[in-house]
Amino acid sequence: MKKYIFTIITMVLSSLNYTSAQTPNVLWNKTYNGPANGFDFALDCIQDNANHLFVVGYSSNGNNDDILIVNYNTTNGDTIWTRRYNSPANEYDMALGCVVDNTGNLFVVGASMANGRFDYITMKYNSTSGDTIWTRRYNGTANGDDMALECALDDSGNIFVTGVSFNGLNNDYVTIKYRADNGTMVWLRSFDNTAHGKDEAYGCAADPLGNVYVNGYSFNGTSYNLVTLKYNSAGEVQWTRTSLDTLDSVRTVHSDCTVDESMNIYVSGMCGIELNSGNRYGITLKYTSSGNLEWTTRYDSPQNYDQFLGSTIDHSGNLYLSGSSYNGSNDDILLLKLNASTGNTIWSLLYNDQTQSHDYGLSCAIDVSGYLYVSGATTSSNTYDYITIKYNTGSTSVNEIMSERHSSYLLFQNFPNPFNPTTILRYEVPENSLVALSIFNTTGEKVANLVNEFQSKGNHEILFDASLLPSGMYYAELQVGKLSEVKKLVLVK
Repeated sequence: MKKYIFTIITMVLSSLNYTSAQTPNVLWNKTYNGPANGFDFALDCIQDNANHLFVVGYSSNGNNDDILIVNYNTTNGDTIWTRRYNSPANEYDMALGCVVDNTGNLFVVGASMANGRFDYITMKYNSTSGDTIWTRRYNGTANGDDMALECALDDSGNIFVTGVSFNGLNNDYVTIKYRADNGTMVWLRSFDNTAHGKDEAYGCAADPLGNVYVNGYSFNGTSYNLVTLKYNSAGEVQWTRTSLDTLDSVRTVHSDCTVDESMNIYVSGMCGIELNSGNRYGITLKYTSSGNLEWTTRYDSPQNYDQFLGSTIDHSGNLYLSGSSYNGSNDDILLLKLNASTGNTIWSLLYNDQTQSHDYGLSCAIDVSGYLYVSGATTSSNTYDYITIKYNTGSTSVNEIMSERHSSYLLFQNFPNPFNPTTILRYEVPENSLVALSIFNTTGEKVANLVNEFQSKGNHEILFDASLLPSGMYYAELQVGKLSEVKKLVLVK
């Protein structure tokens, strides 16, 4: 298990330039030392809309490790509750990813050992009480080590879980789709590259149309490359993209991925001549939903030893990355903010909890008010503790963003909604532009083209007649030039 934790901690880096514009301020920081005074690593965090921040990872119980969840009050950092999970086998358990839905549920994924081998574990909690609602395990066909490393939710009530599964010879990506309400498995998909080398998925994100993006690294027999896949909601592969970095890297590995409101995908990774050497640089890529590469940025610090493991994006199109940077004697938490449109760095920041401590920012999350949360680990008395920090980034609030978008372009919610069988879609166009308005079903299939023409600046509306479509959830996607926006429609017959 420890080698996987080391891999997670030391794997990834993303590019930046050192700038200081609008550098954020620390509002509070909290540490957690478990009852055994052993190793406690926070590996992921997520906030909900009720002023809760959930931090998950693992914590020593004196004999092995338990999954640990800490629920913080986002306003002041006070602990609301903690939960530990020790599996019936009483072996090693660790949480590696988490996500929350809009109805007060927390989902946690990770790895749980039984008979000396890890299985995927996925758990659903009531975020208010901390009570467990359901637990699901997955043991791969080879009965080897299987580790769930990340998860994502779609708008239709499904959770996607991805990670690493041993196939008898090496590892494959394995992605599972569960119904979030009861934990029923919907489908399972694996990815094994054509050279049948090692494939390990570390990132997972879902878009409003129910597509899921999975990325990680893949060994083709010669080098390790960053590989990203897009599945539709039925589990069918839509595209596969491989990053073949043209610099001096022999190995390329992934850290995280995220999707913005326009369904662009951001993938961050680390490249190095050897993973165990001190020469590493970062890479961040932006793909469109169709898999076109928009930009690539790279970073190589003066110390040549930096890692980025967490990523998140705000409503105004800024990408945040968290990780660590070696300062010559120890490690500092490293944060940066990128302009998601261009990949340019807006600011970067180092944080050191104590003079001689090693600090790692393993995950980050941002709320609608622009507050940034970073979780990870810090050394204390020759061991590691959870560390969680809240920053004021000075970002625009969601209300200000919506006001700005209203003055430029906006797809309004259809009316009525739910509807049967007709509804009206209204939208604004900021200037004379090529406009496309399409309807998709939950599998990502386009079922109607409402607009595909050059339109003048101003307000527009169109009637959508769904008489020939079955009841269900649909998505309207507006594209104005290079901008896009999606709204959810519900047809009830």
